[in-house]
Amino acid sequence: LTALRPSRPARGRRLLSGHDGEPIFQMADGCDRLAKQVATTLLWDACLDACAESTVSAILETGPGRALSRMAQTNLTSIPARSADDFHTLDGLIHWLTQHN
Repeated sequence: LTALRPSRPARGRRLLSGHDGEPIFQMADGCDRLAKQVATTLLWDACLDACAESTVSAILETGPGRALSRMAQTNLTSIPARSADDFHTLDGLIHWLTQHN
């Protein structure tokens, strides 16, 4: 992941770890946390709490699957939540994200 040299989120956007809901300030830390998501149990309740406390405008599950975005829809009904798997094209996903900026 670090070889891809991910960039920081745009100004005014917050990236929360899907592992534990903690904010990610350094991309190397984000890559480490993403690896933990694959290898350990997610603390999804902490993630949802962090989303609610951060007044996020939308939740995007990067997948695979839709289970986490469905739980977000159920528990945080005022926050739009979708999975990347919901979209047929990258343009559709980007359009949805820009609507919930």
